[in-house]
Amino acid sequence: MFNPQFIKDYLTQKLNADYRVSSNNIELMIPSIFIEHDYKRHMSINLETGLWQCFKTGNTGNFIKLYSILEGVSYKAAESKLLFQGIEDGMWNLWEDKQKIEVTTTSSPNLDTSGFIPVNIDSYDSNNQLVIRAWKFLFDRRLFNTKDFVEEPFYVSTEGK
Repeated sequence: MFNPQFIKDYLTQKLNADYRVSSNNIELMIPSIFIEHDYKRHMSINLETGLWQCFKTGNTGNFIKLYSILEGVSYKAAESKLLFQGIEDGMWNLWEDKQKIEVTTTSSPNLDTSGFIPVNIDSYDSNNQLVIRAWKFLFDRRLFNTKDFVEEPFYVSTEGK
C-alpha cells in the first residue's frame, strides 16, 4: 500500500497544478490522460488506495498502472522503479507504514483424525459418495498435481466440521 502523501505529491508534480482535490481530501480529480483537452476532469484517483478511474473512457487501475502510463514504461518496470525508489528513500516515505500482523498457529493435540478419509488422484473410483464429491471438488479446481505425481495431503471428514 502506498503512502497517500506520496501519491498526491507525485501526481501534483506530474500534472503541473491541473487538478482539484475533493472536499473530503481523499480523491484527486484530474483531466483524463486518455483524451485531449479534458477541461472537465473526467479522471479520479483515490489517494488512500491508489485506485483510479477515467469516467470518459472507462479505463481503471491501481497506482502502479497509472505510474507506468505516465512514465511510459511497462507495469513491471514501474513496479520495480517504485520499489527501489522506496528502498532508497528509507521505504517509509513511499510505502504506507502498516502494523505487521503476526499469524500464530495453534495446534490441537486432541484432534481426532479417525474420521478422516484420504482423497487422492486415484479416489475417482471409490464407492463412497462423500469421497467422490470431495474428489470432484478437488479435480474441478485443478488442485491435484497431474504433471508431477505427488501424493497430496487431502482428506474428507466423515463427522464434525
